[in-house]
Amino acid sequence: MPLIGDVTARGLTATELARTVEAAYAAEYLRDPRVSVLVKKAQTRTIAVEGEVELPGVYPFAEGQTLLTALALARSPTEKAKLDEIMIFRMIGGQRMAGRFDALAIRGGRMPDVALLPGDTVVVGFSSSRAAFLDAVRALPVLGVFRPF
Repeated sequence: MPLIGDVTARGLTATELARTVEAAYAAEYLRDPRVSVLVKKAQTRTIAVEGEVELPGVYPFAEGQTLLTALALARSPTEKAKLDEIMIFRMIGGQRMAGRFDALAIRGGRMPDVALLPGDTVVVGFSSSRAAFLDAVRALPVLGVFRPF
């Protein structure tokens, strides 16, 4: 902006941005400046949930959203999900970072439910041993007798 330079708008409402610009101009250049801000296009804030969930996809971000609420949005993990291997990817300081979380520990109160941020990607891991067990159970007929496996 003329005289005051760049102004960061991320995370501000139009009214908050106008007040920020007014304060910057009032500090050294203008007496009682009046600024109006018109948002032409708002960027949608989203999170992505993928991996072993029933309904992977991109969902609108809501303040206060956590890992468990993201799993609920995606209609919960599948039977083959590895709930102790859930990754959350996010940008921190311009660098992509990752954290590993355990949904079973969160549900059990042994780990706090992690707060999500706009742009986060939640990836629920796949348990090959759990998948093999479920496939075997589905393949065996219910006869009430032992058979070779």
